[in-house]
Amino acid sequence: MDLKFSVSEKNKLWARWKRVSRTGDGRVSLHDMEFYGPVTQDYLPLEEKGNLRLDFTNHFLFRIEEYYIVQLSWEGIVSQEQGLVKFKKVTLDDQSVGLLDKIKDNDLLLIDCSGHTDKDRSSGNYRLVYHSMLYDETGAPYDFSKK
Repeated sequence: MDLKFSVSEKNKLWARWKRVSRTGDGRVSLHDMEFYGPVTQDYLPLEEKGNLRLDFTNHFLFRIEEYYIVQLSWEGIVSQEQGLVKFKKVTLDDQSVGLLDKIKDNDLLLIDCSGHTDKDRSSGNYRLVYHSMLYDETGAPYDFSKK
C-alpha cells in the first residue's frame, strides 16, 4: 500500500535530508533534515527535543510477525515557520528489523498524521505511532521485503 494515495493531503508530513550517515547499532543520522508539507501549515510548535514512533509495517508485501516500528528523534530545531521545520540533529533508531541501512541522501519520508490532532487527543483518542513510508529518489516506496 502506497501512503501517497491513501492519506488525505491535509494529513501528509514529508521529511527530506541532505546527507545520511550510518552510526551503527541500527541507527541512522539524517543531516539537515526538514519537515514540510500540508501538516506544517497548521501545527503547534515542536519542542527542542522530541521523538516520533514511525510504523513502517506497510513496506512489507507479506505478513510479518511483528510491527516494524522505528523511532525518529531530534535534538535542537534550527527554525520553525509555517510550511517548514528545520532540525539540527535527527536520528532514526531501528532496534528491531534493521533495514534502515538502505536509506540514501535523496530519499523522502512520508508521515501520516491522521488521527494525531489536538481534537483527537481531547476526545480521548491517542495513537502511539505514525504510519510512515520511505520513498526512493524515483518516488517509489521501498520494498523492505526484498533483501
